[in-house]
Amino acid sequence: MAKQINELIKKVIGEAEGKLRPINEINKAWPCAAGEKIAAKTRPAVLKKGMLIVLASDPGTSFLLDIEKQRIVKKLNSKLSFKISGIVIRSGEIEE
Repeated sequence: MAKQINELIKKVIGEAEGKLRPINEINKAWPCAAGEKIAAKTRPAVLKKGMLIVLASDPGTSFLLDIEKQRIVKKLNSKLSFKISGIVIRSGEIEE
């Protein structure tokens, strides 16, 4: 019984790590790809079907991110072990 529980725990943890690995990789590359000004006021939140959902702290930052998103996608794709197809911008609170 204990062996089955241990195997189940390892499986669940492995699946969770697999789901978090892409966003963790994006978070590491984000400051370089987005640049300091944008990175300071944004946060990659979720990768869903190849689209990166990014939270922006204010409308001005959302606008700047919208202008730069194609460049950022290209830079991210050059740094990541997988490709993203685009960025979707959402308003949200950014923890500093």
